[in-house]
Amino acid sequence: MDESTTWSDRFVLTPVDQAVVYEKVLVPGVFNRCAGVLLDALPPGKVRSVVDVGTGTGAVAKRVAQLWPDLSAVAAVDVSAAMLEVAHARSTAVGSVPIHYVQAPAESLPFGNSQFDLATCQHVLQFVADPGRALREMARIVRPGGWILVAVWDELARNPIEHLMSEAGLVEVKCSAAPVMFGLPKGTDDLLWLLLFSAAGPEIRALAPAPRARFEAQLYSLASPWMHGGLLEAPASMVVIRGYRG
Repeated sequence: MDESTTWSDRFVLTPVDQAVVYEKVLVPGVFNRCAGVLLDALPPGKVRSVVDVGTGTGAVAKRVAQLWPDLSAVAAVDVSAAMLEVAHARSTAVGSVPIHYVQAPAESLPFGNSQFDLATCQHVLQFVADPGRALREMARIVRPGGWILVAVWDELARNPIEHLMSEAGLVEVKCSAAPVMFGLPKGTDDLLWLLLFSAAGPEIRALAPAPRARFEAQLYSLASPWMHGGLLEAPASMVVIRGYRG
């Protein structure tokens, strides 16, 4: 791929074996934990239908399908066929609401206007080519009186999502930092895999052997204070932004 290829372009081509590792490593160690923090930001009120945009292997969608058994509909959208294949293959908890998986980009959601009470989007918008358009699409498919919940990693001071939510016509927009602990069962090996999977992956893979070895040695050194018997447990901070469709 040429240098103009975006991370979201590469994500579309994620092979199934990487999606399986993503589900085994990142979902229990990172994204399931983040899903709880994200949903805690939802104000009290009746939610009947939910769409999770950029669902990956379904961490947030499966969480709401289990937590809220009275939901009438749960949809989970992702641009990657491999992620959705793995999501389908992993069973949901007994008693969960059935999940409707759909392959589509966040910027072009295949749903009608005002179809859902809640749209969630966890750690995806920072990788979407046009996050403003994605937010406008989420605002379009959420009913008046519904909410959009977004989580990203970027620092509060540098985060543009709050402004983009307002531009999408949402009101009562609130942006806050939320602490979260993440855990990687194979420690630094999982951490390296995470970085190789991320937007930085192509640059890391392009390193010659000697610089690659130095990079990995520095990574392991920086991670050592958070290692506990082979498990890496470290604090992180995510930003949660919520907006109301009036």
